[in-house]
Amino acid sequence: MKYSKCYELVKIFYRSIVKIFGNFKRRIRRQERYPKSLEDIEKEIYQLSNIDDILNYILKYYNIYYSINKLNTVMNLAIIQRKRESNSQFSLKLMVQLYVYILLKYNGESKKDVVTSDEIEIFFLFINVLQNNISNNQVEQSIQDRRSDSLQSYLSYHFDFRKELWEYYEICRMFDNEARKQYGFSIYENFDKLLYIICNVKSRLDGLVCSCSQFSDRELDEIFGDIDYSKLFMTASKNMEVRYLTSSIQILGGSIGIKRNLTYFLPASEHILSSIEQKLISCSKNKGDILEKELKTILENDFDVDNVYQSLYLKTSKKEEQDFIVISGNNILLIECKARDFKEIPFNQKMSEERRQQLFKKVVLAASEQAERAKQYILDNEIAIFTDKKGSTERLRIENIKSKKIYKVVVTLDDYYKLSEMAIDYFKDRNRNDLIDTWIVNYFDFQKIIWHSGIEKIFDYISYRTSGIETIRSIQASEIAQYGYYISPNYNFIPPNGYNIEVNIMGRFENWSLPFEESKNELVLNNTIFKYQKEKQL
Repeated sequence: MKYSKCYELVKIFYRSIVKIFGNFKRRIRRQERYPKSLEDIEKEIYQLSNIDDILNYILKYYNIYYSINKLNTVMNLAIIQRKRESNSQFSLKLMVQLYVYILLKYNGESKKDVVTSDEIEIFFLFINVLQNNISNNQVEQSIQDRRSDSLQSYLSYHFDFRKELWEYYEICRMFDNEARKQYGFSIYENFDKLLYIICNVKSRLDGLVCSCSQFSDRELDEIFGDIDYSKLFMTASKNMEVRYLTSSIQILGGSIGIKRNLTYFLPASEHILSSIEQKLISCSKNKGDILEKELKTILENDFDVDNVYQSLYLKTSKKEEQDFIVISGNNILLIECKARDFKEIPFNQKMSEERRQQLFKKVVLAASEQAERAKQYILDNEIAIFTDKKGSTERLRIENIKSKKIYKVVVTLDDYYKLSEMAIDYFKDRNRNDLIDTWIVNYFDFQKIIWHSGIEKIFDYISYRTSGIETIRSIQASEIAQYGYYISPNYNFIPPNGYNIEVNIMGRFENWSLPFEESKNELVLNNTIFKYQKEKQL
């Protein structure tokens, strides 16, 4: 996963976290008291192979030895430490999932906390065991089913947060009306307050951390004022059912924290905002219109208003609709939009494959067929006329087609992982070679790529990505990595199809987008949390 100086809030809000963390551990060592050593825990937990047994072991350990307040602090300090280590082997997403899982299922009544300098390492040990267990099980299933693409999609979905801070902010802006309906207030206009409570660390003068992202009603009332923030938190009930660790965030149902008794807890990561993102997209009934509106703005900024045509209809008996046609010199860009949200990838490989095939058919395949119809309509007519919905008013006329080149693009709102990055596999499985020349890309990646390429080179990249290459694959199923390989010195190394030779692109090929990400993130921070902090100091 690419490293961005600013994609994690920890850089700004925890400048003194190294000192605080050091003081925390030194203080702990002076009063160390624990019933089990790290080595003993390691021996015991590595004997377990079933993920439910592993989770029960972890829950039992924390239920016996930790109060809920101390547990929250330890897990959040581990999350903060992981965020500082961009090349860490530990999945940040799995850490946040485990945080939510434990906070929802915790039923301990410990009054005296275990005190050990190894408690952060113990949490990382638990993450490592879970991560290895999940990965190994998926590898075994992948070998049995002979489908490595299933493995890559599963691990990418469950181990990586794909969005940056600015993308969460944009989703909240785009779906502001939906947020007001679901939460009773504007998430977008109060984004600063959300970042503030996510990134809140309280420490004593000697550097010992008292709490991380933990609040009382009174404290939240001071922050939110008259706003009813109750829907931001899920109330944990006794013996709460959480079937799968990897669906913990999904269980929150749009909340970003958990209320236990009179205390509110949040994971110290801006990526918990993915819960709000999922809620807004899944609940919106006009997300397709929203996507088209936002994409239109991007296209008009890059290709000029006069060259962008929206909601055109083929002058045929069926009057099929084409979402966008963009004219750029002799290039014709046919764009279809799909805003359907991407559903969770199940642990069971058979179910996972069935769900991917359904999504591919309903989203990628359907949109690609629409673009192909428009392409054939243009090619089959010396003068291709597009009209309004009624068919009475001509809106675009395309002629002299022999001198023009047609490109087909499907823009999705959500990330479709392998269904988009390697759509060619699924087209070939269905014998739809006529659709291989369709580029599938999500809305945010499209912005990043056209920012870097400009309109002069974007057509060359689309040609490259739709030329039938099966041997260049991203391990993270990332279009950003695909573009990174395209602009790298390795570009000319493209193994031919059919020889069992592949190039597996690593995360470092995503680093080209860092300047874009950083500038976007800085803008969000300046407009929200920095401004909020200054106002609090006045």
